[in-house]
Parts: sequence; structure tokens; C-alpha cells
Amino acid sequence: PRLQRFLLRYYPPGILLEYEDSGHLHTKTIDLLTLSPFTLGATLPQALQPRVLADRIAEMEPLITAYKDYRGDLALMIQKLINRIYTPSTKPFQPYNTLQPHSLPLTNVAINKSGSRIVTGSYDMTARVWSTDTGAEVCKLEGHRGVVYALAMNNPFGDKIVTGSLDGSCKLWNSSNGHLWHTYEAAQGAVLTVGLNYTSTVVSAGSADHTMRIHDIETGTTMHTLAGHEGEVVAQQWSAQGDRLVTGSMDGGLCVWDLRTGNKVQTFEGHHDGVTACQFNYLADIIFSSSLDSTVRVWDMRMHECFHVLAGHKRPVFDLALTSNGNRLATASGDRTSILYDIHTLSPICTMTGHTGEVVSVLFNSQGSRVITG
Repeated sequence: PRLQRFLLRYYPPGILLEYEDSGHLHTKTIDLLTLSPFTLGATLPQALQPRVLADRIAEMEPLITAYKDYRGDLALMIQKLINRIYTPSTKPFQPYNTLQPHSLPLTNVAINKSGSRIVTGSYDMTARVWSTDTGAEVCKLEGHRGVVYALAMNNPFGDKIVTGSLDGSCKLWNSSNGHLWHTYEAAQGAVLTVGLNYTSTVVSAGSADHTMRIHDIETGTTMHTLAGHEGEVVAQQWSAQGDRLVTGSMDGGLCVWDLRTGNKVQTFEGHHDGVTACQFNYLADIIFSSSLDSTVRVWDMRMHECFHVLAGHKRPVFDLALTSNGNRLATASGDRTSILYDIHTLSPICTMTGHTGEVVSVLFNSQGSRVITG
């Protein structure tokens, strides 16, 4: 194999190696998750100095060792990465724009990777796409016969939107013009959560019938029906590697599934009420879950246990979100607030206020510099 060039991945931080092998181009990823705006100070720790880090990476990666001028080029790329993600600021999170998109209450929000588009779902049986900066409506997604309760975008591409409705249907849309691409097999109950894997090859839809259905995005066929919960499946997330799916249910439990076989591989129990949201960290060795019991629990996949409970809310926690580098977590609660936590210390940083009603949804932009709450 012969190294061709280095490529940068800003969020989460990493270096991509493009190399040629037997006449074909391939890529290999080196994760640098410890590089973040929150771990880099004005003076970098010795272990994170670009030259030192370049040497450490080269020792572990034969492709770079064989590259003659790896040290200078790789150190330069790491410096660019640090410059991009380290933007010193003492400004707190504050309102950026306010949208009044629907005549009836919102149910969910989603955002594309660049943060330029926001999707909202509503009790008015529609979903709408908005410009973040101007607040103008880009397109309206119409066709459901019930409340649009769940939605998701296929980040990092951002060209597809999946919606799930209380009418039992799941639909795939073009995010630019609102064109309906596909309607997937209806569940036996309301669709309460939807998602796409990171390669945009499958759609996942959780239902009030206690199951999660996995659909082929092109053919529309159902690949797996995941059964194992004893309550409505209301939360899900795919691992970054695409081989695992975590689901959360009103039965208070979490299940982890192997999507190659459709088998359940782990179960986590400990919440005292229904699970409302769940997320893997980037490495998929930790799971975060929020619940109607007013807490967020942190689970260790390897030890198969909850090792911390994030308290702070006085009412149910309806949603949670992680920054793409996994250093910050934000919550949405019925107490009208959103709390920002430091994942390294598992302590609260600040409480964001301003809503006059329950906060039911929260998410970050890809850089982790903005929080959207609804």
C-alpha cells in the first residue's frame, strides 16, 4: 500500500489516510477524539503538541512510517485541525433565532450537519424545512394522515428526511424540495421514532406495537423486525460504525441490537419510568439515556452497568443530545429548561432558560457551538 494524501475530518476530530493498494484507492481513519475546544487550552499539553502527536501516530501506523515527509505534513494537518476546532470564547449559549413554524405544537426537530437547515414536525400533520439564518420556509412535507411525531435527517449528507406518524406510516423525503421518495410498510401502531444509519442504506422505525422495523432505503423491504421490548419503542440511535442500534422503550429498558443478524445482544435496566431518548458515544462503548424519571443515566457497554446518574431536572427529561466529539451533553426537560453537561466530569456547566412551556427536543449543530431547543 502507498499513502497518497492526508484528509481532515473536523467533527469529530480525525485524520483520514488515502492510500493506493493494487491500483485501487482506499481510506483509513485515525480518530483524534481528545482534540476538542474543551480540552485544548492556550498552552497545549505536551502529548497534544502537533509534532509530538505526529510522531505518536506514525509509530502506530505503518502507512505513515513509510511516507518520507510524514512528520512535517502530518504535523501541519494536525495544527490545522487544532486551529479549526479551538475557538476561544467566553460567550454563553444564548438565543440565536426564533421560528414560529406551525399552527399547532411541535413534536420534534432535526438539523443538518452544517446547521443551515432545521426540520420541524407538528401536530398539524406536516413537517417543514427551514433556513436557520433567515427563518424562511424551504419546503413543506405533506402526506401523513396523523401527527408527525418523529423525524430524522441522514447526516452528514443531509439530502434525505424520514418522518414517522401516529397514522402508522414512515416516509422518506427529499430535503431540498419536499418530494416524497418512499412510504414504508406501516406498523401495527403509531410510529414514535425514526432514524437512518450513517451510510443512508437503511431506515429504522420504532412503534407503539413494541417493535423496531429495519427497512431497506431503496427497495422498501423490511429487513428485520426487532422484538424484545415490553412497551412502546420511542428512542433509538445507530452506532457510528453502523453495526449496532440502541433502542429505548416506555418499559424503562434499553436494548442493543446487532444489525447484521437482527439479534438482541444487550439489555440495560435501571430507569424508574419510560426511556425517552438514548445515544451512543462515538466509540459506541458508552450509552446515555434520558427518562420520565427526571434523570439521565450513563451506561458502560463493556461492564454492562450504569456508572453515573445525571441529576438536576425537576421534571421528566424528554430528550438529550451529544456534541459530535462527545464532550458535551444537553438535555430537554418538562421543567422548561435545558442543562449543558461536561461529559469528562459528568457535571453541569449551565442551565439554559427562556421557554415558557415544556422543552421536548434538543440538538447541537455539528460544531457543538449552538444548541437548538423546542
